Amino acid sequence: MSNKLIDINELSKRISLRPATIRNNLHMGTFPLLPVKQGRNIFWRESDVEDYINNLKPVER
Repeated sequence: MSNKLIDINELSKRISLRPATIRNNLHMGTFPLLPVKQGRNIFWRESDVEDYINNLKPVER
């Protein structure tokens, strides 16, 4: 895993949520991944995103 930072568009692709949904959840304080702020931009650590994805439970149907 790397400490590379990914932007909201890349995060959106990886977790299948629209950027607007991610922003809304961040604003409400309900988004499970903490961003890294650099100036006015927000990023996420690639390693944190991978850990989050790997720990998701499959949906039973």
